[in-house]
Amino acid sequence: MTKKWSINERGIIRSVEAVLKSGNINKLTKDAYNFVMNISGFIAHYNHQGFMAEYQNVADLWKNLERSCDISDAERYIKDDYFGKGEQKEYYRSKSNILLAIREMLPKYGRGLFESEKRVIDDKIGLLAELAKRAKDDKVFAKTILQKLQMI
Repeated sequence: MTKKWSINERGIIRSVEAVLKSGNINKLTKDAYNFVMNISGFIAHYNHQGFMAEYQNVADLWKNLERSCDISDAERYIKDDYFGKGEQKEYYRSKSNILLAIREMLPKYGRGLFESEKRVIDDKIGLLAELAKRAKDDKVFAKTILQKLQMI
C-alpha cells in the first residue's frame, strides 16, 4: 500500500490570502511556500527566506500567480485520469482546490497591490530625486550613495 500524500489545504489558502490581502510576504507560511514554489512558473529561490526576499513586492507574486498555467487550468488535477483517478486522487483534489481558491483571490486583491506598488515606486523615485539633488553639491555624499546603490 502506498502512503497517501497530504497537504494543508486550509492553511495554504489562508496564508496566500493573508499575503495578497496585506501585501506582506512575511505572512507566507512554510506550507504555502512549499506549495507555491512548486506551481508552474515559480522556482524555489533556494529556500523560504530567499523566496520571500524575491517577492517583497507582492504585486510581482500576484503577476506570477496570475500567469501560471497551474492556476488557469487547476481543474486538470481532477479531470485528468492520471491525477484524478489514481491512488493519490485526494491529494490532487486538494491541490486543485487550492489552485482554484488562489485563482478566485487574484481579481479581489490585484488592484490594491498595484496601487500600493505605484505608491512605493513614487516615494522611492522622490527619494532618489532628493538624493541626486544633494549629491550634485556634495561629492562625498554622492560617492557614498553611488556605492550603496552598487553603481561604483
